[in-house]
Amino acid sequence: MGASRRLLTLVTLAGACVVVYASDLPDSKINYVSGNIEVADPVHVGPDNQDIQYVISDPDGSKEIATVTDSPSDDRDPQLAIAPSGDGWVAWWRKDAGPSNSVLIRKRDHATGVWDDELVLSLDGEDSRSPAVAHDGNHAWVAYEIHGAVDTEIGVSIIIDQPDPVGIRAIVGGTGFSGLRDLRAHAASGHLWVSWVDSATEVAWVEYDYAEEQWSDASDEDYDADSVREARRRIREIVLGDD
Repeated sequence: MGASRRLLTLVTLAGACVVVYASDLPDSKINYVSGNIEVADPVHVGPDNQDIQYVISDPDGSKEIATVTDSPSDDRDPQLAIAPSGDGWVAWWRKDAGPSNSVLIRKRDHATGVWDDELVLSLDGEDSRSPAVAHDGNHAWVAYEIHGAVDTEIGVSIIIDQPDPVGIRAIVGGTGFSGLRDLRAHAASGHLWVSWVDSATEVAWVEYDYAEEQWSDASDEDYDADSVREARRRIREIVLGDD
């Protein structure tokens, strides 16, 4: 499951027209430890103010709802990953004052239901947004866009143990593509990779080398003859090989 990022949707509520960005759709995952469906859900609470809730739905139909963030700023585009332990990781971006934006993450401990404090992953003053999160079985990884005057860089941060929970950020690629980049983070079978739409015909991707503790150079997969989905399927096959 999980929300895909698409075009704008126009919604009419009580006679009022509200523009909802498709990137702000809920992101849902199955928690295979509990069997519950867990959802990171953006909630519109006022002009230029959107909060994020976390909804846990039991198979019997009951729900538990918690607030991930209720800052006075606009919190956007929540993305969710579930660890093998059942812990839930929610990454999102916040519209800050002026031209800057920040990317944040917060963890819910499955055993206790307690939320850790928010962690800011981006640097002060930069325009960072559109995160993607994956959990590789040991750590959460967050990829996100860093917007410059001309091009957009792709940064990736690892979430490690306290007291310094955010590892050194790696810049793994960049793009001048102005369309929907649809950044994704992927983890499967001991592999970790990040992909994004790099042009009207190519999907770019990088893979993490655990032995060398570094990211590969970016490669491109053409989708001119089919689709972004098919290009990502081929990238997955390349990364996983015979796994």
